[in-house]
Amino acid sequence: MLNLDTRSDAFLTDPWPVLKKFRQEAPICWSESEKLFNVFRHEDIAKLFLDQRFTVEYPWRTTTHLFGKTLLDMEGEEQQRLKKIIASSVLTGINVRNFSEKFVEPTVIKLIDDVVYEPSFDFMAEIASRVPTLATCQFLGIPLDQEKWLFEKMMVLMNHLGEIEINFEAVGDVHKEVDEWLTNILVNKFEQKQEDLGYMQMFDCVRDESMETIKLVYWTFLAGGIETSMCLLGNAFVILSNHQEWFKRLAEDSSMARLILNEALRLEPVQGNTVRFATQDLDLNGISIKKNQCVRLLLTSASRDESVFQEPDVFNPERSTRKRDLTFAIGTHACMGRNFTLTNSEIVLRTFWKKIQGVRDIDKIDTVIRGSLFRKPDSVWVNSKINTVKDCCLQA
Repeated sequence: MLNLDTRSDAFLTDPWPVLKKFRQEAPICWSESEKLFNVFRHEDIAKLFLDQRFTVEYPWRTTTHLFGKTLLDMEGEEQQRLKKIIASSVLTGINVRNFSEKFVEPTVIKLIDDVVYEPSFDFMAEIASRVPTLATCQFLGIPLDQEKWLFEKMMVLMNHLGEIEINFEAVGDVHKEVDEWLTNILVNKFEQKQEDLGYMQMFDCVRDESMETIKLVYWTFLAGGIETSMCLLGNAFVILSNHQEWFKRLAEDSSMARLILNEALRLEPVQGNTVRFATQDLDLNGISIKKNQCVRLLLTSASRDESVFQEPDVFNPERSTRKRDLTFAIGTHACMGRNFTLTNSEIVLRTFWKKIQGVRDIDKIDTVIRGSLFRKPDSVWVNSKINTVKDCCLQA
């Protein structure tokens, strides 16, 4: 009998052979140890995302305990109303472009300039974690000097996702601390005059909502925006460092940038899995599922499903399939921030290449993409080729 141990070191580092075996031999199967069903095939996962017999709403869902009520754990008219308001105002293509040009690009340039003279630096600590946090702060109207504090607190909460045993008292204290801090920021924002920054911030479109609703929206973006963006940047940097011809094309050919990042996202999904709950007794491809039972969707497995992607283990941004990865979901719970994350990631990687005109050597010993729920390298140490101010100026 096949056994899926998502916490084994082998799975965390190289899940692909195990996932392939399940796709072929047990595409939907019950895990007795975890008391849930696992779903492995791209086709089944895509259908299940759209199946209204499954829901994200469940009293014991971990995200609710960590972050409180968010759009991540809501269904129905209110969830759709808020998503529509946000999508039609602050997450429009033009607003995202304006935000990225006016805030993200100069921020990225400064962060790179701050480390470019160092003999070596950790891309994850200096760039991949800071850009999403600073962008999220600015987008939500949170003071930028609170960036590092916010990142530290959010990682305490995020690191408990997917854990079997959670210290609810400890995470409850952190949640309360962040929630009170966020309330004070929002109270002050009601008293502030709106500034013309050349783009809209989140508060501009939710100002007329209740405090409870505004906090719900803010917690959604705190929970959903920082970790996934950091993972994408780290994974894409590692992949492109091994395929430098594509790194160069991303920087020089704007028409290819999104294809390259989408393929990086497919090859190494930032989110390994997500869950849904059955709202009724039902049959799923011949498998009987009872009401309230949990179904885990293995997004990593879907991303390398050989029935969908030819040579799925190969990095090929020009692959012909129209089907994309499912790591940001589809349907009513498709991630609102996908374009926001990809646009900012394009800027980071494009600027990084142009600043250095090539990717410097990476210490590959410590650079391993791993994880179960979230996949990323813990560190990416980059060895500098720029040793002096003069050298840097020559390459600028």
